[in-house]
Amino acid sequence: MHLFKTNKMTSLTEDVRCSAMLCILTVPSTMTSHDLVKFVAPFYDVMEHMKIIRDSTPNQYMVLIKFSSQADADSFYTACNGRTFNSIEDAVCQLVYVERAEVIKSEQGASLPVIELAELPQCTVCLERMDESVNGVLTTLCNHSFHSLCLQRWEDASCPVCRYCQTPEPVEENKCFECGVQEPTQSISIPMISSMKAKFKETIDRYDNLERRLGELAKDEQSMDKKCGQLSTRVTKLGQELKEKQEMNRCLRANQVQLQAQLAEDEHKARETVL
Repeated sequence: MHLFKTNKMTSLTEDVRCSAMLCILTVPSTMTSHDLVKFVAPFYDVMEHMKIIRDSTPNQYMVLIKFSSQADADSFYTACNGRTFNSIEDAVCQLVYVERAEVIKSEQGASLPVIELAELPQCTVCLERMDESVNGVLTTLCNHSFHSLCLQRWEDASCPVCRYCQTPEPVEENKCFECGVQEPTQSISIPMISSMKAKFKETIDRYDNLERRLGELAKDEQSMDKKCGQLSTRVTKLGQELKEKQEMNRCLRANQVQLQAQLAEDEHKARETVL
């Protein structure tokens, strides 16, 4: 799924025709259809159609909403954009105006760029769509884009995607390629190197512990599956034995009734013979 925008930016305060259709970019998958309808309930009378769509991004989906007029769409945008879905979820409602939605097959060039339109990138940290008109977007030297707030939480100086270092490495001869003027070199202090080594070792140890824990959980899962199989077999066997004993008990009761009737008949004949 590709999202494109016009390169020309317009202000919401200007008297410019936008669209009567809006898209909620990221709705958490924990929100059911009932929760979604409850969220848009105040504007239900002016909504013509609401369609849930999703791509391969996990744990979220998008919603297209068609309103009766642009004024209704503007009212919904003003009231709901940036608003949290509920008191439990941290996610907020991120709205964009949609001019049109097209369904194009792969063989018809669905993945090709659209002329005079720019595709909205996706932040690889929070997996949300990015629009510099709404969010601060930072593009690194390796041409990967992120939300500025998401990149602030990344303590390393490398790119979260390809690990490319964004700062130049110190060299012995740090000079300008144009004029040849040499600049003073900057060296990394020994305490900084020790801190980086300790942090790297801590990360490796944490990864090893997680991997070891994952192996233990996998073994526990196999053991539990084996025990469940054994218990299931035992239950099946006990059920068969119970059925066999019930059938045997029924036969013994029938034989008992038949023998009692035969005994009563024999006693009756014996008394008649004595008389």
